Amino acid sequence: MISITLKIFEESCKYYEENFWGEFNNPVLTYITNRGLEEKIIKKNRLGFAPRENSFKLYEKLIKRFNKEELKESHLFIEKWDKFTGYITIPIITNKKIVYFTARSFLDKAPIHLHLNGNVDVPYNVDTVNSKAELIIVESPIDAMILEQEKFSSIASFGVNGFKKKFCECLKNYRGKIVWLFDSEKNKAGDIGVLRSALILQKEGIQSYIGKLPLMGNKTDINDLYLKDKINFENKIKEIINSSVLYNYTDHYSNYLVSLKKKELKSEISEKNRGLVKRIKELDIVDCLSKFLDLKKTRFGAQGFCPLHNDKKSKSLIIYRNIGKEGKIVCFGACGFKGDLIAFFQKYFNLTFSETIQKIKKEFL
Repeated sequence: MISITLKIFEESCKYYEENFWGEFNNPVLTYITNRGLEEKIIKKNRLGFAPRENSFKLYEKLIKRFNKEELKESHLFIEKWDKFTGYITIPIITNKKIVYFTARSFLDKAPIHLHLNGNVDVPYNVDTVNSKAELIIVESPIDAMILEQEKFSSIASFGVNGFKKKFCECLKNYRGKIVWLFDSEKNKAGDIGVLRSALILQKEGIQSYIGKLPLMGNKTDINDLYLKDKINFENKIKEIINSSVLYNYTDHYSNYLVSLKKKELKSEISEKNRGLVKRIKELDIVDCLSKFLDLKKTRFGAQGFCPLHNDKKSKSLIIYRNIGKEGKIVCFGACGFKGDLIAFFQKYFNLTFSETIQKIKKEFL
């Protein structure tokens, strides 16, 4: 089925390309050229357009060669309707085969971006990875195309949070300098996203650098920088690359290492106390709580006033002896507490987890 889907993608791409360059689609071509893309790079990246005039035309064309189930597996259609109708189509090509589609509105109407259903396993423009000494990772395919047009090697992550762990596979053997150039935004979304993405690479043992685009207004991307000053664009990008900071030297990575050490310490503590926690979970929850609280035993466990809030009338604390191996404690009053014996005592006595299990050990074991 996979090979069939690739054939469907290829035929669809040809259809989209024909419509992109069609006479009635001049506004689409105008939009793309106004973004700074030249004919050579447009054709090389096989941009296309899904026309509004007949949104069923592609399906009607493909059904002559492929069956309904094969077309359904391609995820290109909703019933017979072309999913990308009215959008500029951008194929993701690897090893000269189209493996996925993404799309962009040329009217800048929401949703701006549309992606094919399913998960793409590679970043946009992945075939350029081994072609240059430096690799720039950006958010959008158009930014990657602008950089490629200006002789830089660039891949796109499909958005500020689009970079996935599986994208690392195509970068594992890359030995050049990897630089992140996400959009500069007043709300810092791009900054946060690029740090998260760089951490994904770092966890896979791949070092990368963080570059910073100059902020012009509320937001700046590669495309904005290019349109503002095409003549000096190449030099500006080189300056940004040269001034980029190794991710290992950022505060974000330092904080990550600190949190990692805390997790490792917590894991050690958990391992050490695992046997004790197991014994605590075997205790009779009602008998333990009765030592500290005035409880009325019931057929399901016990009931009493909740000491975690000012409960003087409703007896909102319910103890279920047989829910879960160790029982369960629920307050149906103001505090809404839910948890086991350890969680209850931790909150009741205001202790740490380790202090709580040691107290329970002293009192009941």
